[in-house]
Amino acid sequence: MIRREFLGIAAALAFPAWLHAQVKLRVAVTDRHGRHIRGLKPGDFRVLEDGIAQKISAFEDGESNQDQEHAYTITYHSDPSNRNEGFRKIIIEIVSDKAKNYRVRTRPGYRTNEFQ
Repeated sequence: MIRREFLGIAAALAFPAWLHAQVKLRVAVTDRHGRHIRGLKPGDFRVLEDGIAQKISAFEDGESNQDQEHAYTITYHSDPSNRNEGFRKIIIEIVSDKAKNYRVRTRPGYRTNEFQ
């Protein structure tokens, strides 16, 4: 038991918190006429952080209320291979061919200390 606790503390000290940052993004997708696109799935999105592909860990389809802006929520844990301790640039792409004209809006990135 003591050895396990020690290893946990050593791991926490060896790996800064930003290596394991959970990033939650609100993503709006519109067509070229500004109409919100509904019904997309996690596999329709590709998330890049500083050019490194990220694995989506959670995905929620936003409200379908016609009066509100429709948005998806994409959550991922930042890939530990990204050692950037400053501003991390986020790019979200739609991977399907039919979506080449879609516009994706989300935050441009984050500073590593935002999620500590």
